[in-house]
Formats: sequence, structure tokens, C-alpha cells
Amino acid sequence: MGLRRQFRKLFGIKRQTIELQPSGWLAENVFCQSPSTPLSEIVHVFDPKYKDPDPINLVHIVNFFSVDGAMNDVQRATLDSMVTAKSDPLAGEGETTLVQVPVHGDEDLIQAHYGMQVATKLERTVLDVGTFRIPRPLPLLFDVLEKGASVAKPGDFVIYTNADICLQPYFYGAVRQLIAGGFDAITINRRTFGDAHGFSHDPLSMGEVGMQHPGFDCFVFSKEVFDQFVRTDSCLGMSGVIQPMLFNLAAHSKRMLMLKNVSLTFHFGDDRPWKTQDFDDYAMHNFTEAADSLTKLAEDVSKRGHLREFCDNHIGIWKLDDDGLLAPDAAQEVAQAHLANNA
Repeated sequence: MGLRRQFRKLFGIKRQTIELQPSGWLAENVFCQSPSTPLSEIVHVFDPKYKDPDPINLVHIVNFFSVDGAMNDVQRATLDSMVTAKSDPLAGEGETTLVQVPVHGDEDLIQAHYGMQVATKLERTVLDVGTFRIPRPLPLLFDVLEKGASVAKPGDFVIYTNADICLQPYFYGAVRQLIAGGFDAITINRRTFGDAHGFSHDPLSMGEVGMQHPGFDCFVFSKEVFDQFVRTDSCLGMSGVIQPMLFNLAAHSKRMLMLKNVSLTFHFGDDRPWKTQDFDDYAMHNFTEAADSLTKLAEDVSKRGHLREFCDNHIGIWKLDDDGLLAPDAAQEVAQAHLANNA
């Protein structure tokens, strides 16, 4: 037995594997960062005349929720990181508006002194649009986006992150620089720090390089791009919820950037509570919504080419034919492949 395997066995450490994903041009309008592409050079490559940005207004949406009547430590760490990043000297010029979109009963979850706006509560959950073996009143992603983006003005950029995704202090400044470089849509993959019991910004936790993570939990897009979105009823907290977001961004953005090798966001631990067959009917619901959104987006012939390229080159599971149609059982096949991969 090798030394590293003995070490893992001795301390009960499980081997972590990283899903490798394509890089380079995934479509004519979608560029995916490779491990060898420095973040600091990206804007200069795409815009040789790049200069420090004029003020850019950001509206950052999040859906915090109560656990036993209060915020848990994970979400508290996320909130603290957002407040800290907003006032960081490297945040750049422009307004940064933090928006909490609550479910019913959580309207007072965020205290006013955090300087976060509270949107009107959500009227629906996934239980209003489907029936599931284990009923859970999960929010619908596009309902959250609609509520939060209602405070955005023309010319603003919207950010959405999951409730457990912390920001590095320089996050908003980096986002503003990338926007100034000509990107109207950005996905940012997180780094995984420590374990799920960390929740703190102590020197040891923050000193980690962190592990790459293949999942999507942070999105940036212009208000103009958002206004063109095809909405779905995919629900948060379950597999497949993000697929329609990726399809919308690939369809509507003029220049989309997918960041895979950056330290802009992070998460403590790599817990994935949805990875259980108990919730596979939620996953099937979300992947069906994704298939419907892809088919609707592909009805636009001017966008179909970008979508076909993106689907072929990103993960390669979704396949559009020349007429922009999916196989009838595409959602089921993708859901089964995704669940098997996460087992």
C-alpha cells in the first residue's frame, strides 16, 4: 500500500476525484477557462484596450432560509462574506445591492443592520407544480431570480449564488473587471475548503488552496440578458436545477465566460444532500424542466447553433438535432446518467 493510501486509511480520508470538463471555445459566444489561463490575463486577451471599469452596479441575489427558526452557521458565514466583500477596498466602483428573497415565514430572517434588501416573499414552491414521494417546499429558482432582479435597473448586472457559497473579499472587484472586459454572462465554480463543520474564516481554513469543484453555484449576467430568459419551474436544492440557467446564458449572451480555475468563491466541505435515491423524483422534475427549456430556446434559429455547440462541447449529454429537437427520452437519460455519476 502506497504512503498516500496508508495516510488516507489512517485518518479516514476519502479519495476525492475531480470531474474534468472541456475548456476553450465551447460555442461561438462561450469561452471556458483552462487551468493554464490566468484570470488576470483573460480581459486583456479579449479586450486589448481594456482599462479599469467605469462604475458598474451589481444586484446580488440569494435565498437564505431558516433552519429550526434561525440561520445556520453555513449561511451566516455566507452572509458575513457578502457584507465584507461589499465594503472591501478592492470592490470597485458602483453600487452593490444585496437582496434576500425569502420563503414564507422567513421575511424577518435577515436583520436590517446587514444592509440587505428583503424582496417580497415567494408565493410558490415546487409542491405547487409537482407531486413528490417526500414533500419538501423548495423554492423555484426562476421565482427567486424574478423577485431579486426586480430591483435591478437597465444596465445593472445580476449575481446569483447559492445560500452556502462564501465570497472572497475581492469578489465584487473581480466581477466588475470581467464585466468591463466585455462579458455579459459569467459562471464561477467554487473552491471547497476544509469540511462541512468549518464555517469560519479562521487562518487555517482560509489558508487552504481548496479543491476544484465541478458544480455550478455562482452566476453573473446583465439585466438585459436576464430579461430574455425562458423561465422554468426547476427547484433549488436538488440535482439538475442549474441546467436551464446554463442553456439561457449560452443562448442569450453575446460573450459568456465560464471560470473553472479561480479562487473567487468557496464552500466549507463537499456535502451533497441531494445525492440519494429518496429525491430522484425531484431530479427527474428538474431535468424535465431543463429539457423543455432547451427545446424552447432552440426554437429560435438564430440561437440554435450556439446551443448545439454548447451542448456538444460542454458535457456532451444533451444533444439537439438539426431541427433543434431533443430525443423524447432525453431528460430521463440525462437524469439517470447524472444520478449514476453522483452515486
